[in-house]
Amino acid sequence: MSTQVENAADEVAQLGAWDPEGPADLHETIASLDTVANSVASAYEQVAATLEDYGVNSGFSETLREQIGSIRSASASLHETAGSGLMERAGSGDGASSPQVRSVVDTIGDLGHWNPSDPDELHNTIRELSVISDSVGTSYQQLSDTISGTGAHESYPPALDEAAEVMSAAGRELESAFSEGVMRNPRRGGG
Repeated sequence: MSTQVENAADEVAQLGAWDPEGPADLHETIASLDTVANSVASAYEQVAATLEDYGVNSGFSETLREQIGSIRSASASLHETAGSGLMERAGSGDGASSPQVRSVVDTIGDLGHWNPSDPDELHNTIRELSVISDSVGTSYQQLSDTISGTGAHESYPPALDEAAEVMSAAGRELESAFSEGVMRNPRRGGG
């Protein structure tokens, strides 16, 4: 697995294992979880632009952009739920005030700045992009389970479950479309 994808997947997995240290930690983390999905969408946009710059079949960037739309929608829904529940967002920054979330967002952002050194790296990284969406989906599901036991607003777990499904579906679509890497045309519709 490429270093960029592996680092991002590891950071996301650590977020899924998060255990709130108290009400402030719970608040900060819930209020900023939408930034994780948003950072994936931003990284995928940058990867799509890199693919276009390298002249890779346009179907790859089109497939990424389709998934970006779904991911951004899930992020917006999660943001709305966190903003309208019992916990209101503090401040007007980018929302990633939780140290756990900030670390994940930064690492995923690094993936967006990826610049392949050769065709093999391009090929292998594209084949692995689905790991990021899958990891976020799994972490969101784990966080939903964790948050359910904290007494937090009852709207949070279903919102996280919905976002988890969108992220996992994006991962499945990217895995199917990109499974053979950039040396072949992307496959559409599950194979």
